Amino acid sequence: MEVHPPMTFSGGQRTEYRSSERSEIAAIVARLFSHFFVPSMSEAVLAAIIEDWVADLLPFGPRIVADACAEYRKRAGVKRPVLGDVYAICMRERDDYAAPKTIQLQPGELQPWQQDIWGRGSEGRAARDTAIAEHDRRYRRAAKWRELGGIEWEEAQRLRLAQEAGYSSFAAFAAQDEPAARAVFRQWQHTRHDILEEG
Repeated sequence: MEVHPPMTFSGGQRTEYRSSERSEIAAIVARLFSHFFVPSMSEAVLAAIIEDWVADLLPFGPRIVADACAEYRKRAGVKRPVLGDVYAICMRERDDYAAPKTIQLQPGELQPWQQDIWGRGSEGRAARDTAIAEHDRRYRRAAKWRELGGIEWEEAQRLRLAQEAGYSSFAAFAAQDEPAARAVFRQWQHTRHDILEEG
C-alpha cells in the first residue's frame, strides 16, 4: 500500500498532485457508489458526477479519501453517498493526520521509531543503551583529543618519535626505514588509544 507524505495545503487546496491520484480517487468513489442504490442514469452523467467528486476530494489525496469513504459506508442509516458528508469526514481525517500523535508507552519502552532501529523489549533497550554508551565513549575521546591539541598534538608526537629514532621528520623516518617507522607508529597508536581512553 502506498504511503502518502504529509500534504501541503495553500488556501485550503493542495497545489500539486501525482498523475495517478485522480484515477485512484475516481475508483474509490465508484466503489463507494456501488454499495448504495444509485438512481438510473446514463454512464455519461454518472461519470460527470464522479468527476465532480474527484475534483472536490482531490486535495485530500487517495489515503484520506479511502478512509473517509470507508467510514461513511459503515455509518448506520445512510441511504446514498452525499459529497458534503464525505468532504466533512475528509476534513476531519486531514486534521487528524496532521495532528501530532500521542503514543502511550510503558515505562522504559522504546518509541516505535527507536524499536525500528534497535528492536523491541529488553533486547532493544540493551542495544540502545550500548549504542548510547559507545557514543558517549567516542565523544569523551574526541573531547580529550581536542584538549590535548588535536592534530597539532598528533603531529608533535610523530615528530618526537622520528627524532627519537634520529630523523628530522616522520616522513624522513618512513622514507629511510619504512618497517621500523610502521612498528613505531603502531606502538604510538596503542599509546594514543590508552591516553584517549583515560578518564
